[in-house]
Amino acid sequence: MKPYIQLENRDEKDVLICGKRKPFLSSGKDAAKIQKYADKFEELVRQYKEE
Repeated sequence: MKPYIQLENRDEKDVLICGKRKPFLSSGKDAAKIQKYADKFEELVRQYKEE
């Protein structure tokens, strides 16, 4: 389980955010968005483990 998948064969949009209807993002241009998705993912995992 991880928040995104880093693709190697793509040039511009090389990060796929895991989840239904989530976007492909560029690791260079969209680093802040990727981090936001990763933080939200970690928060959801933490909440699930506490239950």
